[in-house]
Amino acid sequence: MSMINYGLQDVAIEREKMPEEFEDEFEALRTLKDIREKAKDNLCLKVELEKCIVTVQKLLRERTEHLVWKNEVFETENPASDLEINEMFENILRIDSTLTKDETTQ
Repeated sequence: MSMINYGLQDVAIEREKMPEEFEDEFEALRTLKDIREKAKDNLCLKVELEKCIVTVQKLLRERTEHLVWKNEVFETENPASDLEINEMFENILRIDSTLTKDETTQ
């Protein structure tokens, strides 16, 4: 079992509830791709989604930062903001002007 699996044993993850109008809209979405596309179109939904997962992010960060591997403590980073992502793409486009954000994958 990986170190991360040990650190997350017995952890239940549940996001906070959003206002009902956004919950209804969110429930209709099936995939992360659907969620991302809808959040692009609806800024209020995006903001509410970001707010409702803060508790989960904090829990995962705390559990991960308590792990040690070969006497090294695990470190975490905050998610990149839209501004940081845009700045990164501006730099990437100087190297490869054919790349777009929509064509990237993990």
